[in-house]
Amino acid sequence: MYAAAGEIWANMLHIVYADLVKKYGFSATAKTNPGGAEGNIVFLHLFIDSFAIQPCNPTCILRIDLISHDYTLICYHTYSR
Repeated sequence: MYAAAGEIWANMLHIVYADLVKKYGFSATAKTNPGGAEGNIVFLHLFIDSFAIQPCNPTCILRIDLISHDYTLICYHTYSR
């Protein structure tokens, strides 16, 4: 049961990451220039920023909601497949 939840979580993150990179491009200089608007930078900012507004033991659904808080299209891209 837990392995399946983790697999779904990882797959959801990969789908969102791939969609953002496909739509906004990929930055090879993300490590030295984190201020860009490319898909991999946007994803990382959304992922890390969501940690600040989560409780100590978030559920999978809550994490998805927190990541999509500032970027509502993430849920659309993830669940429309």
